[in-house]
Amino acid sequence: MYYVDKENAEKIANWIETRNGAIYWKSINLSNPGASWWTPAEDENGNPAVKPSWQAGEPVVVKNMDEIFVPEDKEEKRIKIATRLSTNGFMLKLTDASSRKLTNWLNKLGEKYGAENIGYHFEDREAVITRKVSEKPLEEYMSTR
Repeated sequence: MYYVDKENAEKIANWIETRNGAIYWKSINLSNPGASWWTPAEDENGNPAVKPSWQAGEPVVVKNMDEIFVPEDKEEKRIKIATRLSTNGFMLKLTDASSRKLTNWLNKLGEKYGAENIGYHFEDREAVITRKVSEKPLEEYMSTR
């Protein structure tokens, strides 16, 4: 089972129909463990897809829309965050206080709604914590648009 954002649903459905499937790539970079990428299985000329990043692990080809779901999320909490440069100076990281604050809220909401239903993303200087309220298979989602 794979998940895609609403913003990418149409593109990935199109790849499954016209590009011999879509490929899911999960990050193997220990500094970026939650990252993932989607690419078409073939380019416009029918050539096999190329790895999108050195961070991408083994490819998983998905040819069936029933394996992909589009979640409907609800915003639960916004928290102000502060960042700092990483030790090597190449990445931004949360400060220790912001990391603790985010972790505490994730745990609190995870206990209430189930950790598998809680996610977060960053917008400007805030962490936005969301809760999955429903999900639809990609094909069903596309038919209701």
